[in-house]
Amino acid sequence: MKSYLNIDYIGTGSKAQMLDIHLPETESFPVFIYFHGGGIEHGDKSGDSAFRKYLVDHGVCVVSANYRMYPDNAYPDFLHDSAAAVAWGFKNIGNYGKCEGIYVGGSSAGGYLSMMLCFDEKYLAKYGISPSELGGFIHDAGQPTAHF
Repeated sequence: MKSYLNIDYIGTGSKAQMLDIHLPETESFPVFIYFHGGGIEHGDKSGDSAFRKYLVDHGVCVVSANYRMYPDNAYPDFLHDSAAAVAWGFKNIGNYGKCEGIYVGGSSAGGYLSMMLCFDEKYLAKYGISPSELGGFIHDAGQPTAHF
């Protein structure tokens, strides 16, 4: 696995708006943009390392993104950050290999973020992206799954 860490996906220099890319040992791959859990109050892109390693070992590029959180930030800051991370992926992931589709998801709060990007088109529309252009969404969270 080759990793590129702390890429500023918005240009603010803020740790809250950085992402990591973890590449498999293949020239082409599907891309999974992953948002961590933590109730939108804590957590970090570096968590869930066993999950990330499993995907990369099975040929999936994992882009793990931080986003602004409470209490220093408020709704919808974290949704705007999530959309910006996805837009960064659309624009830049081809520089790291041949992308075979982009998927978006997360665990807990990250599942909520991916659900909002899926069902409320305005966040990605800011970047000229429609949710239908993504290969799929994985909302791994109890509350969003129950409400869906």
